[in-house]
Amino acid sequence: MNRHCKCDKPYSPVEDRQRFCSGCKAWFDESCMQRVGVPKLLKGTPAARLNSIPIMRGWGGTQEPKAWMTAGTGRLVDVIREAEVKEGNIAEQWEGWGELLTPEFVQFVKTTKFVQFLCPGCQQHI
Repeated sequence: MNRHCKCDKPYSPVEDRQRFCSGCKAWFDESCMQRVGVPKLLKGTPAARLNSIPIMRGWGGTQEPKAWMTAGTGRLVDVIREAEVKEGNIAEQWEGWGELLTPEFVQFVKTTKFVQFLCPGCQQHI
């Protein structure tokens, strides 16, 4: 069993949505954390917006699942950071990011209103 979070229940990508805290190096269910602020679209250039996405996984049963939702956004965030270092001109073009990642993921980042949560372990915003 793959247990995470302070609730110690098994992670289910179908039923849960989790955030990764880079401070604690742990996954937490969004339902077990306190929300901070209101949901909002990310601002800035495409690269800045992509770099601002939280590391998260699961779809919480609330939307049609996408392939990247099961494994999470962590690997995609790594690809974003690596590409930004190697290919400076891609940073300002949504189309370039769509080719590098996937068009559906880029659309998700462009249209999703993200909310921050307070990590129950270290109190960092995630």
